[in-house]
Amino acid sequence: MTDRGPDDATAPDSAEEDVIHAFIEYVNAKDWDGVAGLLSPDVELSLGGPIEASEVVPSLTELTLNHPGMLLTRGDRGTEPVAVAWIPDGGGKPWIQVGFFTFSLVDGPDHPLIEYLDYNDVPEDDNDLIAEEPALDEVSEWDDWNEWDQGAPTEEPGETGEFEIVTPGGSGE
Repeated sequence: MTDRGPDDATAPDSAEEDVIHAFIEYVNAKDWDGVAGLLSPDVELSLGGPIEASEVVPSLTELTLNHPGMLLTRGDRGTEPVAVAWIPDGGGKPWIQVGFFTFSLVDGPDHPLIEYLDYNDVPEDDNDLIAEEPALDEVSEWDDWNEWDQGAPTEEPGETGEFEIVTPGGSGE
């Protein structure tokens, strides 16, 4: 097997890029079986401490439950591909960049497998991390908290509409 870690200077090949992209898509869709299919049998996760293989998927599930609306996007930290974690801000900006995952991959029977995942908080002075902010239309209908937060349903993702005023015995205006 050929190991390729986050410190390697060589650029990842397209199969490795596909695995990282699939990881992002599966986490965003909360498809934990899909995530499990990308992991090597002896995968490890560093999420504030080492997490063994049997606890990786439950730990990722808990991470997304503890951060409602969290989305991952593809990014780069220098020449290394990463998955960048964003949460909805609600305070003027649509999204806040909160962390990123780095990957170590090994050859698998059908595609590279994730052998090691490392989650890092985003340092404020990190100019090497480049990622595109999620689009507002990437927020799933059920993940849009405007209705709960502001008491109004959303007409378009990220935009809050107003309720029609109804007067007893009259028409709504």
